[in-house]
Amino acid sequence: MGVFAMSAGNTGKRMTLEEIIATYPHQNVGLIDCTPNSINFDTASVKYTDREKTYSELVRMASNGEIFLMYTTVDEDNGGETFA
Repeated sequence: MGVFAMSAGNTGKRMTLEEIIATYPHQNVGLIDCTPNSINFDTASVKYTDREKTYSELVRMASNGEIFLMYTTVDEDNGGETFA
């Protein structure tokens, strides 16, 4: 198990957006218990990652309102460009 167990979701730990990005770089994550702020959210818990569920499964769960789906490092992956 080793590394996989460390990178899997559903830790139950509330994390800031910055902590989620640092812990799960370059991954789709399914978040629960999001505490919103004026822009995004202050904290959330990671329930799933794309190492546990397929992207299609994550999209379906997000469509059903079970999770909030996000990709953690989109700005970094695109040379720092944002899509806002």
